[in-house]
Amino acid sequence: LYKEKGLIPQRASWVLAVVDEMQPQLLDQYLPLLIDTLRNFNSGAIRRNMMHVLASHTVEEHYEGLLLIVAYDLLQRPDEDVAIKVHAMQCIANVVKKNPELKKEFKRVVDIQLPLCTPAFAARAKLIFDELK
Repeated sequence: LYKEKGLIPQRASWVLAVVDEMQPQLLDQYLPLLIDTLRNFNSGAIRRNMMHVLASHTVEEHYEGLLLIVAYDLLQRPDEDVAIKVHAMQCIANVVKKNPELKKEFKRVVDIQLPLCTPAFAARAKLIFDELK
């Protein structure tokens, strides 16, 4: 994933996402590494798959801050794929569920993104905020 270029790392990231769906506990020990290195991936496909994995997990408390930084960064990038933004939004929501005092800031950032994004993004944002009520 880190050294190769082209389709091999993209396919490897897809395999990780599939493994995560089938046996999520297998990737638990690697979540901190994924969070630490997520910004190093140049491929949107790899970022999408890794964010998908992270969105389906609850991370340990001492990694929440770094996850929020990475997820907010991806969410606010104007050129980022919608799927990556949606997974980033879910990662943030997972942390906000445990820390409700962060909800207002999260809502402000998403509200800024709404006019710039697709209807699918808006629908997902509505679902996430309905869950946070």
